[in-house]
Amino acid sequence: MIVSSKESKNYLLKLIVGKSGDDLTLRLFSNDIEPDMDNNRKQFIEVINYQSTVLSDFFWEMKKNYLQIDNLFYLDNAGSIFGYYITTENLWLWAERFSDGVYNSKSNEDKLKIKINMFII
Repeated sequence: MIVSSKESKNYLLKLIVGKSGDDLTLRLFSNDIEPDMDNNRKQFIEVINYQSTVLSDFFWEMKKNYLQIDNLFYLDNAGSIFGYYITTENLWLWAERFSDGVYNSKSNEDKLKIKINMFII
């Protein structure tokens, strides 16, 4: 389940209507944390040996009734990966722990594909 922070509520509303002015970054976290709306950005420990992704318009695809983000990460012995989180420069917006378990990167040829569906209701 995707969980957003309490402090990101107003920002997310601005983002949806295109008035935030900030870049969003997709990051992976390596600590065994269950995302909660009371978390803060410092509680997520970012994975090592990979490149986070700035989510430009290129990454967002509008489907019939939802937005989709599709991203492939290349990992280099990145260790344990429990989930992903989305940030601005100073704020975490939402996070999701992988429902199918922890991924372990043990080589420099590992890849991890993240697909996020945001339903519009």
